[in-house]
Amino acid sequence: MKQATERRKTVRVPAQLAVQLSGGADAGQSMTSETVNISEGGMYLRVPNPIEVLTKLETTLVLPVRNRRGQVKSEVVNCTSVVVRCDKEPRDYRIACYFLDIDKKSKELIRSFVEERSSS
Repeated sequence: MKQATERRKTVRVPAQLAVQLSGGADAGQSMTSETVNISEGGMYLRVPNPIEVLTKLETTLVLPVRNRRGQVKSEVVNCTSVVVRCDKEPRDYRIACYFLDIDKKSKELIRSFVEERSSS
């Protein structure tokens, strides 16, 4: 039996984070969702309905970030993501999204969040 090869280039950590998505087939509509896991390159999240692969979504993600004093505050990340996979689950769907258009600060916030979670 052939061994599956891991294609991800970045560390992925489990995380339940609030996400707001808009765009795609329902361009005028938005939906609130929750991540299953996240990495510097993208996220895997629950959605109530399937979303077609290659659909671009305007994405707002709320990250709990610890400052130098150890206090946690919420940081908002806005970016464009693209659906790269859609999986049917018993009660909902799961989509894998790749971060397409993300600024340097937002990418650094996600990297710090992932690093903190992966080292604990």
